[in-house]
Amino acid sequence: MSINSVILEKLLEQITIARERMQLLWEKKGYTDHEVLAASIEVDHLLNEYDRVLLLMQERKSDLSGDKR
Repeated sequence: MSINSVILEKLLEQITIARERMQLLWEKKGYTDHEVLAASIEVDHLLNEYDRVLLLMQERKSDLSGDKR
């Protein structure tokens, strides 16, 4: 298993936890509360990081296979 695969797994765990936290805050405080918005930003950040690592893995795989798009 590559280091990037491990990173993706960890990010998925963090995304799940952050989403659950955001959902709980939403249910308690409503969607306009500053804590809910901060939790949403955190989920977005984690999703963006996941996408960045996934894209990097795909680019490296493409480079290794000699696939020139």
